[in-house]
Amino acid sequence: MDGVGDFRLLSRRVVDAVPALTEYNRFSKGLFAWVGFPSTTFEYENAARGAGNSSWNLRGLLNYGIHGLLSFNNRPLRAALRLGMGLLFCAGLCTAWIVGAALIHGVRTPGYVTVITAVTALAGVQMVMLGVIGEYTGRIYYEVKGRPHFLVKATNVERTKDLIP
Repeated sequence: MDGVGDFRLLSRRVVDAVPALTEYNRFSKGLFAWVGFPSTTFEYENAARGAGNSSWNLRGLLNYGIHGLLSFNNRPLRAALRLGMGLLFCAGLCTAWIVGAALIHGVRTPGYVTVITAVTALAGVQMVMLGVIGEYTGRIYYEVKGRPHFLVKATNVERTKDLIP
């Protein structure tokens, strides 16, 4: 969208909250949204660059996008689990088809049914296990970041200071 940039005017609460997050790899766009404080935008017209060229290239933009995707999302890890389950289901269908064909038409190559069945089933099981490991890794990743469960806007302690003589 034209007119939306990375320039921000931050309140003191946001300035205090973002550096308090202890994670090492920081994706600032995601963190500013994650802290959850109210935000607004204002429209302006982008002016053409006065001199020089942007230092961003396709590779840098792709890496930045991947970093943003992985910083706030565990869907790629979950995709391995779903892929493994789908592969295991397809392996079951393939096995049923091959066994059925072998029972009806006979086996031209001895051991073919057993090998294909074993290979497809084990590939599915491996992908499911990889997905489970990915899920655990994703949960560890979120725990290691050490993000608080929530941020407190205000407390009564600040208000009671005025009441105590």
